Amino acid sequence: MKFYRAPLLCRALLAGLLIVGLIGCSGSKITKENFDRIKLGMTQEEVQGILGPPTEASGLEIPMFSGTMSKWARGDTVITVQFVNGKVVAKEFSKPPK
Repeated sequence: MKFYRAPLLCRALLAGLLIVGLIGCSGSKITKENFDRIKLGMTQEEVQGILGPPTEASGLEIPMFSGTMSKWARGDTVITVQFVNGKVVAKEFSKPPK
């Protein structure tokens, strides 16, 4: 019985690695096309729906005002979005020329 378990375990492990590999190759959300989809006035939730969670974020909250700067980076491509009271007020796309 142990002889048959090893091949089954190997197949399960290979299938798991294949799935993880395919997910990793599905492409980055940090693209110019997705940057162009971000519009002024969008909420943070809408932006995260397009780009996923930010790789870096910082913010400030005082009575009646909150400001956040979120950054999404992959390799040399960076998208920065500034939010005031939870809405997009500015955005920037950065990718060095090849």
